[in-house]
Amino acid sequence: MVQKIDLYMSCPVSRTGCIKYENPGYWEHADCGGRMYIDTDTDMGCYRCNYWSNWKNWSFACSRHPLRYEHMDDRDFLKNLGLTVNLYPANSNDKAVLKKILEKLVVSLF
Repeated sequence: MVQKIDLYMSCPVSRTGCIKYENPGYWEHADCGGRMYIDTDTDMGCYRCNYWSNWKNWSFACSRHPLRYEHMDDRDFLKNLGLTVNLYPANSNDKAVLKKILEKLVVSLF
């Protein structure tokens, strides 16, 4: 069974000057404003419009580079998501799901 959690992390685009683990937050889908998730199949998607795609297909914009959507660095994405394991404002079940996701993301890099 695929499990989902809200996407909560800092901006994973370090080439724009974004700093790892600075200002983590929930991410919104630019097309519809819905909250984003990541799941145990390593897909990211939007709860509102149900659009989803593999995590490597997404690009990000934040307050440091608004309206300039950039593809993330895979390793920065993994680091930023991993750093939130201890910051994640959720219950222990969500943390367990996040750990499963991180394990699959690591495998997908190699």
